[in-house]
Amino acid sequence: MSGDTKEIKQEQEISAEEQNANNDAELKKAMEDYKKDMFKFKEQSKAMEAENLQLKADQEKRERASLEKNEEWKSLYELEKQSKDQALEELQDKSTKFIDSAKINAVLAEVGGFKKDCYAKFIDAKNVEMTENGTIDSDSLKRESDRIRQEYSELLNVNESPKLPNNAPSNLDPNSGAKTLGQLNKQQLKDAFSASKKN
Repeated sequence: MSGDTKEIKQEQEISAEEQNANNDAELKKAMEDYKKDMFKFKEQSKAMEAENLQLKADQEKRERASLEKNEEWKSLYELEKQSKDQALEELQDKSTKFIDSAKINAVLAEVGGFKKDCYAKFIDAKNVEMTENGTIDSDSLKRESDRIRQEYSELLNVNESPKLPNNAPSNLDPNSGAKTLGQLNKQQLKDAFSASKKN
């Protein structure tokens, strides 16, 4: 039996070695499968990560486009606002000029006007105030008119009548030798007309 046991032992050892070899082969195959699966998983992970990055890039691109669109709206809004502000400023400027013109005309009417229109620049429209109902304040108008009369009296129209018509003779003295047009004959009229052309 000792020979049989030896054989059995040998068979068991061979069987154990085969089992170990089979186990090693299976383990090796499992490791190779695991490595292949890990490689596939890593590749899939990389692909998913690349896809995720692409999705993020697309999202950022859409957000940037949206922001740019919003910026366009913002710039269009700012442009429209500037246009409205400019139009309002022009309207206020025209309104101010109109009101100043009314104030200047009121002062001119009060003082009787200047000898030349260009002297109206001496009127300070800021000194003439407006009332709440949009009319010219009479007290401030009087103050500005008085100032103009005091400071620029020599430039104002004065209500004096010209001296020439008052000093002209009203009746001609027949002895003076001067004749009226009705008293001149045709030849004398021609001579007087020719003399006036030469002068």
